[in-house]
Amino acid sequence: MQGTVDDLIKWSQLNRLNINSKNTKELILGSVDKDSVAPLTVLSTVVERVSQFKILGIMVNSDLKWDDHVAAITLKAGKRLWFMKQLRRAGVCQNDLLYYYQL
Repeated sequence: MQGTVDDLIKWSQLNRLNINSKNTKELILGSVDKDSVAPLTVLSTVVERVSQFKILGIMVNSDLKWDDHVAAITLKAGKRLWFMKQLRRAGVCQNDLLYYYQL
């Protein structure tokens, strides 16, 4: 994998694209023994190995299951509903409620 990452870095430098090594993550998929896999490095920085991360608004985990994503969406919806309920109790007019709902 390190060879592929090095090729990607060379390509990005030739095409004037910067890779931020601090924002680069490694996610190992499948039943591979994660301790036996050597850590990746990008521009002399060891890449952080994670079990899940968010990309384009979707939570991806190493199992490729939807549990984490559904939990995150449910939590977000619950917070928004609580906020709307508090606004309604405070007597906010319907047009303003609609505005906050669409945010």
